[in-house]
Amino acid sequence: MGRYGGPNCTLDGRFPSFVAPFAPYPAFHFRRLTRMDLEEQLDRLYGLPVGEFVAERDALAQKLRDEGRRDDAARVRALRKPTVAAWAVNRLARERGEDVAALLDTVDDLQATQAQAVKGDPSRFRDAVEAHRLVLERLLGAADEALEAAGSASAATVERVRETLHAASLEEQGRAALRAGRLERERDAGGLSPLGLAGAGPAQDGRARTAGRRRAGG
Repeated sequence: MGRYGGPNCTLDGRFPSFVAPFAPYPAFHFRRLTRMDLEEQLDRLYGLPVGEFVAERDALAQKLRDEGRRDDAARVRALRKPTVAAWAVNRLARERGEDVAALLDTVDDLQATQAQAVKGDPSRFRDAVEAHRLVLERLLGAADEALEAAGSASAATVERVRETLHAASLEEQGRAALRAGRLERERDAGGLSPLGLAGAGPAQDGRARTAGRRRAGG
């Protein structure tokens, strides 16, 4: 045994040419790979262009299956590709999150001030209506631009975005999906906007913007 106590050392402490000195493996050889953060991966999935969704979803499901996570794989495989309008709303949640939060706040304000309006003091209610109209117009303008960039702009799609924003803002499950930016389908408000107000103006503006761009483009 050599002076360093190693069984393969010579008496002068050197290793024979056929024996390599001990060197620890890099840490990653011993570290157990952490499980994929599925929620982060789902956020990434819904942020992709619509045309990339299916291939990326299937790849994610296969990765989960390879890791032995069959339930998660089945959950991912069952996800449906978002419609174009739902994709646009999901983009708003990611890129205009402050405006989405403001939209929900204005809906709350509309509901809170409605009783005061019925009692004869409509001033705060009118302010809430105007605030709702302005934030909805900003969101529809941003959706119109995103759709234009994706080559999917149309008055009908902008209208479906408006309907989805209205419908999702009126119930808690819809609000959660809207905030998360994980809508798969547009939602139908049944012809209603929050309290039946402030819906027509922004949609008309969106249609005018789209029509104006098309006229300008010939």
